[in-house]
Amino acid sequence: MQGLHGRVLMAVAVAGIATGASAQYAEKPKTPVFYGSLSHPVTLREQRTRYANTPLLAPIRHQVEGARFVKLHFSRFELPRGVTLEVSNPLSTETWRYSATVRDPFTIDKERGDDGRQAFWAMSISGDTAMVRLTGDLAAFDPEIHGFEIDTYLTDIPTTKRKNLSKNLLPVDELETNCGESELYDAICWADSYPDHYERSQPVAMIISSSGKKCTAWRVGRDNRLFTARHCISSQAQLDGAEIWFDYQSSVCGSEDAVPAVKVTGDELLAEHYKLDFTLFTVNDFTRIQGFGNIGLDLRDGDIGEEIFIPQHGLGRPKQIAIESDMNGSGVCEIDDNDIDGFYEGSDIGYMCDTTTSSSGAPVLSGETGRALGLHHWGGCANSAVKFSRIWPEVSEYFNGVVPSGNANGDWAEPNRAPVARISTECEGLSCTFDASGSSDVDGSIAEWLWLLEGETVIDERFEHEFDVAGEYEIELTVIDDEGASTSRRETVAVSEPNEAPEARFSSTCVQDACTFDAGGSRDNDGSIAEWQWSLGDGNEATGEIVEHRFDEEGDYWVSLTVSDNDGAENSTGHSVTISIPNQEPRARIAVSCEKLSCSVDASDSSDPDGEIVAWTWDFGDGGQASGSSAQHEYGEAGSYRIELTVEDDEGALDSTSFTVEASNSNVEPSARFEWACSEGRCVFDATASSDPDGEIASWSWSFGDGERASGAQVEHNYDADGDYLVTLRITDNGGMADSSRKSLTIRLPEPENEPLASFSVDCDGRECLLDAGSSTAADGSITSYDWSFGDGSTGTGSAVSHRYDEDGNYTVTLKVTDGKKDSGVSRRIVRVESERGMTLNAEWVSTKRQLTAVLNWTARESGRIEVYRNDRLLTTVMNQGFYQDRYLKAAGTLVRYRICEPTSGLCSQTVKLRSPKT
Repeated sequence: MQGLHGRVLMAVAVAGIATGASAQYAEKPKTPVFYGSLSHPVTLREQRTRYANTPLLAPIRHQVEGARFVKLHFSRFELPRGVTLEVSNPLSTETWRYSATVRDPFTIDKERGDDGRQAFWAMSISGDTAMVRLTGDLAAFDPEIHGFEIDTYLTDIPTTKRKNLSKNLLPVDELETNCGESELYDAICWADSYPDHYERSQPVAMIISSSGKKCTAWRVGRDNRLFTARHCISSQAQLDGAEIWFDYQSSVCGSEDAVPAVKVTGDELLAEHYKLDFTLFTVNDFTRIQGFGNIGLDLRDGDIGEEIFIPQHGLGRPKQIAIESDMNGSGVCEIDDNDIDGFYEGSDIGYMCDTTTSSSGAPVLSGETGRALGLHHWGGCANSAVKFSRIWPEVSEYFNGVVPSGNANGDWAEPNRAPVARISTECEGLSCTFDASGSSDVDGSIAEWLWLLEGETVIDERFEHEFDVAGEYEIELTVIDDEGASTSRRETVAVSEPNEAPEARFSSTCVQDACTFDAGGSRDNDGSIAEWQWSLGDGNEATGEIVEHRFDEEGDYWVSLTVSDNDGAENSTGHSVTISIPNQEPRARIAVSCEKLSCSVDASDSSDPDGEIVAWTWDFGDGGQASGSSAQHEYGEAGSYRIELTVEDDEGALDSTSFTVEASNSNVEPSARFEWACSEGRCVFDATASSDPDGEIASWSWSFGDGERASGAQVEHNYDADGDYLVTLRITDNGGMADSSRKSLTIRLPEPENEPLASFSVDCDGRECLLDAGSSTAADGSITSYDWSFGDGSTGTGSAVSHRYDEDGNYTVTLKVTDGKKDSGVSRRIVRVESERGMTLNAEWVSTKRQLTAVLNWTARESGRIEVYRNDRLLTTVMNQGFYQDRYLKAAGTLVRYRICEPTSGLCSQTVKLRSPKT
């Protein structure tokens, strides 16, 4: 293909852990198949050739030898009317046509800036060769105006590389999630041995996104509705870039050759759910795929041991079906656990049936009903699927509330299916209730229920039975449907003597507001006490055999205890406790203001720490008295008087204080005077020369001009730096008159004679900082030591040091230099540390009663592997999938720190802190 050339970019994304032949699936970590959505590395070749100089008289041939398909991207498309561009295979049996006015289906990639007019993806060509030619009125082609540009093409891995993929590129256990020996075969291989399973695989299709991600999708119900996994298609933009291939399957068992696929494009995204991991959507050209039938939904959880099968497009291959399994004794795929925790408790079913990368979105079909029990989305052996019993409430509105049954248009004829027998048992002591209402018949109704218990037969859907003694008993249920088919089921029921409720007792010991409650006297005659629940009467609750509690207020509180034994029986008791807290005395405080012979008094600053003040009594020293929080008093003559305040609180406690005032007919303001003496930065200030001609000075207040203050007639103050300072003295006499004096003084501190000069520079690259003290000097010419404090609790030595900070922020760096005479100098700088990350980490807890899981999601650069750290310790190294789950079982309230790093570059994300919730 002349002019189309460039470099090859490869990206591989896989997940799933092969587990060999072990069947102990319960202990294996689940692996989301989200990151197995690309079945093979996708090869992108960038071109920059513009066909604008000629109307392209000869076809362009684009071949990728051994590829299953080729898909071309047009970054420019400007053709005149009457000219059509055709993309086809060499025999033109598959052709897509695009012109200025009429276009066959195409897809768009908004991340590339596609607008669907001048930039778009043409539909893929099956096989390894795509031909590009122009037809029509080529004379209308103007090279100055018209042209097109193919800048990228998309294909899968050629055959020669596919065969060696697992051996040469990735470990097998990272490429596939086969459980034991792989028994995943082409759909056509099962056509004779499992014809019903083969027919029910027809509505299953492969979906390819514009980025090359491959997954499995399938048609559900009679209308235009399709399901896939959300981690395959999560947005309308991704659906706009998707092709959906129906009937993509091998023509001969074991062959690489596939029959021509029927290809359509995504239309509307109807619904999606992150934690249930599903997407429901429609397609364009729906009539082209109606002939492949549809699949119904089975809203049961499925029985353990129930046969299942999974049609899928794993690794982007032609359709395969997983039916048989060497991991189950029956030899076929079965439900191994119908109560697995996905993102929600019990939301998934688990199985050892083989799946692979890109199987995500496949239906897990019941061998009994032929309908979908779940949507496959996790690998890891056990593999797992989200139950449709959980998904249905989220999508029922798109089916008018009617559960799709599948085959509704009569495409597939079905014989009568045997009913399903289910036994529900509830026992209390020796009395049990047996219920068969959970039994079902998918193609009719149940007509009769037959029970066999202790040699007796009961004909009813539900009945009660009283056993004579405790023990284990076998019960058998046979259900018969409306066409005479029957199914039997046997179960063993264990009955025991009725549980005796425990006895709740407790004692209480209180000292003032602190109480200890002890339930050690509680007992259980036929078991043990498992739980103690306390209600403390003040809105607080507690657990445990012995509880200590402090009450905030006095009063009577009803404290109750509920104990539960090891069989769940409960018993409660309670009694009242009286809390009495000793009264604390009030505190009397006086504020006085006098003008001549008139004085105002105020006690509003008085307080009571455990109540309120209810009475204030004033004695003015001249025989006069008053009450209330404030009062006014007029003296008859000038003189010195002692004012006394007594306060009483709401429980009768008293406190007193006094203040002496000078009452006069007229008050003369005082005169403020002060002197000072300074030595270096230390100054002594003396205000004893200040005077009051008609009384005495009651207070001296100093302001030193450097933000510091003091009080007293004589004070000392140390200045830290050279400069001019305005010193202010304010005095107040005993009559409330005041005077101020201000003076300016100059401070000059002595220059150090031999102290070395500490100086340093800082150069930070992200969180890595280089600190250089080479500019430091010493009077005698030699610095003997450099001591660093980096502001984050770390220290170092040396004239030039490198330090890496764990977190972004501002840090005060201190350098201390010491010369040969042991003199030292200090320098401080604030350093801003800010990393330029190529990755961002998000984390959240997913909590159930059974486990606690931290779900980590990140965006990162194109790194092959990522290191996951928990509490600053390396937890694991994983493929760069953007997703990891850490089941971290710690007590509630534990603080856990997570971060991720690229091992090659050392670049790390921010640290995310989580505090573990109650599970």
